[in-house]
Amino acid sequence: MDNVLRPILIKRGADLPLTLIFAGVIGGLLGFGIVGLFVGPVEQHVAILEHVVELVVRFFCQRTISVRVRRAWRAGAGVLYRVRDAARMDTTRVDHFRMDSHKRSDMRNVTLLFFVLLCVLPVPAQAETGALEHIRQKGVITLGYIEGAAPFSSVGEDKQPQGYSVDLCREVALGIRAQLKLANLETRWVLLTIQNRLEAVRTGRVDIECSTTTWTLSRQAEVDFSLITFVDGGSILAKSGTGSGRLIDFDGKRVAVITGTTTERVLREALTQRSIKAEVVTVKSRAEGLKLLEDSKVDGFASDRTTLIALASASPAAGSLRLLDEDFSIEPYALTLPRGDHDFRLAVNRVLARLFRGGEIVSIYNRWLGRLGPPSLLLSATYFVQALSE
Repeated sequence: MDNVLRPILIKRGADLPLTLIFAGVIGGLLGFGIVGLFVGPVEQHVAILEHVVELVVRFFCQRTISVRVRRAWRAGAGVLYRVRDAARMDTTRVDHFRMDSHKRSDMRNVTLLFFVLLCVLPVPAQAETGALEHIRQKGVITLGYIEGAAPFSSVGEDKQPQGYSVDLCREVALGIRAQLKLANLETRWVLLTIQNRLEAVRTGRVDIECSTTTWTLSRQAEVDFSLITFVDGGSILAKSGTGSGRLIDFDGKRVAVITGTTTERVLREALTQRSIKAEVVTVKSRAEGLKLLEDSKVDGFASDRTTLIALASASPAAGSLRLLDEDFSIEPYALTLPRGDHDFRLAVNRVLARLFRGGEIVSIYNRWLGRLGPPSLLLSATYFVQALSE
């Protein structure tokens, strides 16, 4: 039995069919072992129950599992071991229907635990099966992007995604194909929004999200991040001639910001800390925020400085717009990855570190951001310290 199940237990990222087969085998053995503790000679069934316990332990130790499954296992593992130990200590009883209430309660608990595990194991999520194995089996890597975040993520004239972050993801896809030794790897792009991009990664809708997502600790509770790909700052776009050069100048005015972003949260915090009584108006996109500013329905539009520069440059009213002379936040961008999938994160970071080491990152920067000038001292330092060796 051990030799039959060993490949399933050891192979990381076993797919859903193998998981179901394993669960079915363990279910049969566990049911047989538990029934044997109530009827028949217990000595003949304790060994089976012990073997099942060890198989389950190894299965959960060797798999990359979701937080939900991990919590369920930790909560129930103690009960499973207590049942095993109770059976070891009381192998002389024949009439198992006279077991005391404590042991009968343990039997009910372990049965309930097993059915809970059966319910949560087959969940088809990237964090449970492993993104690399999923990509290998399907021959497809799915990448998410958003519109209206030029020069990082947008849609070109050919209706294809383009931008600094998009090019980084294309390099990552090529690197993963090489690491997996695949002859071909299809790249599938999925259009996302600022509001649903994290959820798309968390649920496995996309393997990587490639736009302007800021790496924060609160977001890291839901998803993981690659090495830092860019460093930006929060600023406000306003009309020229309004005297709005600093954040304090927006006291008593209206500022638009995209809802659900780190910029919204940090802007509110900055206004509170400086006792600035500005009205925050939430919008769903950069295009909506710019339109409100152009129509004078708000006095400023807050977002990341680089995207505001690109937004203003493409506007017919570019000559009448200006940025704050100061930033009110720092925004470290990173590619968004499934949480807890360490092998996949390593594969992505291997590609990014190679780009940083070899200087290819400068070519990508110049292609999309070169017109804004060379990389800042902070961004250059970010590239340098992340040029990790193999």
